[in-house]
Amino acid sequence: MQVHSQRSKMIKSCITEVSDIVSNLRKQREDGADDPSITMKLRSERNKVVICQSVTYDRLLQYT
Repeated sequence: MQVHSQRSKMIKSCITEVSDIVSNLRKQREDGADDPSITMKLRSERNKVVICQSVTYDRLLQYT
């Protein structure tokens, strides 16, 4: 059970870190930086958040 809680903590920290990155990229894009690479990075980081959240959600379903 300890392994599951550690895994859960790691996933949550990953979500937090990637969400911060997404937030920073959004600010850059809103500040007028119409750089396509920022848009690509933003899309990539959003996908990471979705994946991490789906892993967490799948784990919740598994224990219920």
